[in-house]
Amino acid sequence: MDNRLDMRWALICSIKEDEPTDTFEEFSMWLTKQMAEQSRKIGLHHSFAPKPEVVLRSRINNQNDNAMNYREIHDLYPGVLLVVHILPGENSQEYTWMKEYTQKYGLIRQGIQRENAEKRFEGANLDIVLGNINQWVARRLYQLVSPPEKNDPFRMHVDFNPSSPRCPQVSHHRTEVSNVVNSVLHYDPVPPETNLSNIFSHADAVCEVTGFPAEFNEFQLAALFHLYKVKSVVMGVSGTAVVEFFNKFHAVQAAIEHHAKKLDNSHKLSVVPIHQISRMQAGITI
Repeated sequence: MDNRLDMRWALICSIKEDEPTDTFEEFSMWLTKQMAEQSRKIGLHHSFAPKPEVVLRSRINNQNDNAMNYREIHDLYPGVLLVVHILPGENSQEYTWMKEYTQKYGLIRQGIQRENAEKRFEGANLDIVLGNINQWVARRLYQLVSPPEKNDPFRMHVDFNPSSPRCPQVSHHRTEVSNVVNSVLHYDPVPPETNLSNIFSHADAVCEVTGFPAEFNEFQLAALFHLYKVKSVVMGVSGTAVVEFFNKFHAVQAAIEHHAKKLDNSHKLSVVPIHQISRMQAGITI
């Protein structure tokens, strides 16, 4: 079953021209499943799609192949956020290109040497390996949600037809977003007895979010909405938060895709637009 909370990912294999990709596809699906399970142990709650959106291959030591692959992911698969790249060996040129193109296109990279992929990290402490990968994914997610002022391409899609095979791509400069937290609303600390929805009842781009793990901070919550542009997050009391999106279309689509979705067996998200019209557009009644 399709879960819109799952992070979508792609696989690039830098291997010989006549070499099949089956082994690396199986490994990458195993890896992302292990990453998701391990992330819950350390409070990150990452969730990944069960299989890659696309599998691409590049000839070894061929920069053009790598450039075209990353460009294809950016242009044709705008929902993809993570790229698992099978590298031919240690200190390969592919590692340098992977860093360059994921930075250029606003993606999360995870390079794996083919020997480690074939042996599935044999001889290494898997918890440490997976923990390091998950912490890197979390850091990079934070960078993407709250980037420094530079002209990285921003990619999002708004599509009210969940069966649409491809959503339109819109690019924006992100220089106006200096901080996910308190960057727009500039609120004063909220007294415990205050109803957060009363403060923002005029805002059609704001959603009230509940049902997330108690240990989540602002950045982890914002990362759940990685398909959209988040302006600010206000953490309230009793497991309530208010998320302001770039506009009402982002807020409505976030509610459509994420409301009543399960993070895990213990947590079910509630994503409800505060504005009445936005709630109606999302098909949510309260």
